Amino acid sequence: MVKLWKGLMPLALVGVFLFACGEETSTSPPPLSSPTETLRQFVYAFKHYTQHDAIKLLADTLTENFVLYLNPEDVGEEADDYTIPVVMTREEFLYACLNLFNKAHSIDLEIPRLDEGLGDPGEDVGEYSVSNLEVNFIVMLSDAEGYQTMGVIDITFRLEEGSQWRILEIYDKDGVFGWVLGFFA
Repeated sequence: MVKLWKGLMPLALVGVFLFACGEETSTSPPPLSSPTETLRQFVYAFKHYTQHDAIKLLADTLTENFVLYLNPEDVGEEADDYTIPVVMTREEFLYACLNLFNKAHSIDLEIPRLDEGLGDPGEDVGEYSVSNLEVNFIVMLSDAEGYQTMGVIDITFRLEEGSQWRILEIYDKDGVFGWVLGFFA
């Protein structure tokens, strides 16, 4: 029995090591120390929507007076029983995202320009805007049913207390968010 225990001990240690390594390499949200990192956390929250704190991670990226301006061509259109408004406030946006997170089978949000970064806002800048960001948004409700939208957004970040960059407003120029979130608002 002692030999069996000694033989299992190295295997157990390898198992613990692999388990621990897996946890260390898991992706965690980036800090909000730049507009690029803030938008990365925004995307991270959508991609990791099944995490218990995904909606908090998303909320942390938004200013208290965040506004999502929806595509004017979509305003007034119906998405299920929801009429697409001119704007979504922070609370409306987070409510729609929470419903989306609870009902989605899978979510993929891609902003290709994030790989290269959004540029440096410089020092003593309170707000920083980025125009014409390409966005690809896929939401699957099941293996066979889903929504895909692609388009361009303009986004403005604000530097807040504690050197944290947060999203002040998004202009959804092509209806990337409006149609999908309209089904969950």
